[in-house]
Amino acid sequence: MDSLNDALRRYFGSNDYGVVLQPGRDGGVSRAVEEAIRVAFGKRVVPVAAAPGNRDVFNGFQIPSRPNDVFVNVNARVGFVNIAGHELWHSIERQRPDLIAWYRE
Repeated sequence: MDSLNDALRRYFGSNDYGVVLQPGRDGGVSRAVEEAIRVAFGKRVVPVAAAPGNRDVFNGFQIPSRPNDVFVNVNARVGFVNIAGHELWHSIERQRPDLIAWYRE
């Protein structure tokens, strides 16, 4: 999780920001949806939450060093499908800008 924590610290401008993996996987991240995203988009969903004492200020996140991972905050106030869809859109923007141009046209 060091690469994610480093990216979050840079993004939020805070040296003490951190995340933790969520082993219980509660928070609406179903295994069926995770598997569907893996099969359809080649992305792995990684459930995370803010470390104790830190602000819970992100819903989803991707980092360049782990382009096949979509990090989803299990404590987000937005639904999982919305978060995953948003992050997948960003991934397509980076990896296939031609598809985004076609869609917008």
